[in-house]
Amino acid sequence: MVAAALGIGWFIANGGARALRLDDLGWILRDGTDTSQHWLGWAFFRRAPWQLPLGAAPAYAVPLGGSLAFLDSIPLVGLLLRPLAHFLPVNFQYLGPWVAACFALQGWFGARLTGLFTRSFGSAVAGGSLFVASPVLLRRLGHEALCAHFLILAVLCMALAPTYDAHGAKKASRAALAVSVVAATIHPTLAAMALALSVALLIRLRLHDRAVTTTAALGGFAAMVTLAMGVFALLGYLSGPPLSSRGFGYFSSDLLTLLNPMGWSRTLPSFPTRPGQYEGFGYLGLGTLALLVTGCVVRLRSHHPVPWRRILPVLLVSLLLAAFAVSTYVTLAGKKRFGTTDPFGSLAFLVAPFRASGRFIWPLHYLVLAAAVAMTCQTFRSRPVVRFVLLAGAVSLQIADLGFDRQSAYFQGGFTPLPSVLAEEGNIAHVAMFPPRLVDADGRGCHPEPRAGDVRGGYLAYTIGATFNSGYLSRIDLEEATAACALEEAAVTRGDLAVDTLYLVVPAWLRAIPTEAAICGRFGEAIACVARGRSSPLAAALEAARVR
Repeated sequence: MVAAALGIGWFIANGGARALRLDDLGWILRDGTDTSQHWLGWAFFRRAPWQLPLGAAPAYAVPLGGSLAFLDSIPLVGLLLRPLAHFLPVNFQYLGPWVAACFALQGWFGARLTGLFTRSFGSAVAGGSLFVASPVLLRRLGHEALCAHFLILAVLCMALAPTYDAHGAKKASRAALAVSVVAATIHPTLAAMALALSVALLIRLRLHDRAVTTTAALGGFAAMVTLAMGVFALLGYLSGPPLSSRGFGYFSSDLLTLLNPMGWSRTLPSFPTRPGQYEGFGYLGLGTLALLVTGCVVRLRSHHPVPWRRILPVLLVSLLLAAFAVSTYVTLAGKKRFGTTDPFGSLAFLVAPFRASGRFIWPLHYLVLAAAVAMTCQTFRSRPVVRFVLLAGAVSLQIADLGFDRQSAYFQGGFTPLPSVLAEEGNIAHVAMFPPRLVDADGRGCHPEPRAGDVRGGYLAYTIGATFNSGYLSRIDLEEATAACALEEAAVTRGDLAVDTLYLVVPAWLRAIPTEAAICGRFGEAIACVARGRSSPLAAALEAARVR
């Protein structure tokens, strides 16, 4: 629990104290950020009726509809909180507490992993703290679902544990199954990593420990895949438009990623990388690198045996995942060595869900970190003071090199909502950005450029219980989106405005709306229009603040 508390402390030290306030949306609702979409997914879902797929939010990004899954709103948490939605405040947010919990669990599982190599409480806490201070975890702030690196550590704990008997093997298999299912409710990428590492565990249980039969191992694997796919189906990941493999090879890892700070070190220089390789960030940190070098040097001199047969399955799986992270477009210090970004042809659909392949460097990153901790603990088993000093020194060096304010900017910012009272008095049932913006993760769709006001429009629609016509989702039907945008643009430009709709207009498009058909004026920090001929406080306010 101490390592978990230190994890929360590290989160707070990087500016996270503000995010623990359950009603503070200022750091979340900022134009052009993914975090704003993550929260809006929950906001619209909490007011939607239960339906399949679970997590559906049909009032968002109309007519396409959104969901917790395709808005990366952490379906696990959103679904668990849905029964309490009636009692939660309008501005309730769980993204900050979730990330804090991820840091806490990172410390807890990191200490558990260290505990495999030492019985010392102090060393376990120090080792857990080194996992907390991983630059890879801190770098993921901004994508809350992908902060659940503790899932990787949980399976590594099982894969690296001492030899299992039949009873222990059954418990480990069930635990790995549970982790894989939980990961599927958080993010597909994490689920794929958990499944791959679980396969390594099953191989080890069969070939090294001889604790399960081949039939049991295959049955365990089938159960993991079946349940994970079932979760994906319930959440809607398996339905909808086909995924694109665009970006595979672009969002990759460089061969030097474990050593490359990419600007995240105050001491070490950075190697060049390609633009999209931020997804493949795998820097171990100065403290971990120092501990690794020290452990290797001392280990070579001490001749301690390495249990290769036990760790070989998880090592091979981690290396295979790292090879996928590097992709088929192989770079060294940002320079292409060989390969192509489109090598799979008809098999591209297998790559499409994980086109940001660089993320798959994380299991190897944490396995190498665990190796550094293990070598230190085992080499200095009879010298507990030296062991603790080395581990604590590595943590201190890691933190000093990263700095305490590395990600504090992520939690800054403010938000000024639009006047929702006027919208309610105007009997508004639909809020429409004009022109609409429906975009997928590849930046494809109608009007894909980021613009101010979209987040305010979504928040306004949520607060007054209206539908909203724009959104950024990880996956959309491009033909349907383009047709919907064209239809709405044509209707508004010919003066056919819906009487129950508030139009939030991009200034450059204001002249496209016929003057005789609309009343347009200042609406808080936006320009809004309603159909002419309405009689309401909203129409009167826009008339008084008209802009043309």
